[in-house]
Amino acid sequence: MPLNFDSFRQWSTWIMLTLTIIAAAVYFGLIYAHHAATGQWMPPAVPIIATIIIFILGATIGHIFAALLNHKTVSAAADEREIYAAMQAEQVSGRILGLCLILSLGTGAVVQSFDILFHLCVASLFAAQIAEYALSLRGTYIPRRLREEA
Repeated sequence: MPLNFDSFRQWSTWIMLTLTIIAAAVYFGLIYAHHAATGQWMPPAVPIIATIIIFILGATIGHIFAALLNHKTVSAAADEREIYAAMQAEQVSGRILGLCLILSLGTGAVVQSFDILFHLCVASLFAAQIAEYALSLRGTYIPRRLREEA
């Protein structure tokens, strides 16, 4: 699927998808590095702070960049295609989040470690958000040949 930057909303979704993937990689990279070095699970404070900083800086800079490049569509209302794609993506995302949280709670009850439980819940949130952004983009994608015909 080629990149599709027709509106500010699509730019925003691409930015947030990219940031979520980067934040997840940093979060779990920190946890893995700590576990590999010490053999213990890292408490959640440091990775969460790093993730929050990535999201705040990345979203601010990315959305300013997107607004400057696509200033005509910043305040445009969403069309039916975007609304329908967002609704479908939210439904799937909610199901993924619910299922992953139930599995996380079950795993946490067996392992009995708050740190692992917390990290699994964060992984559930990352998985649900990545799915929502990806499905939202997939639902709003229009092939170039169809855009040129319109």
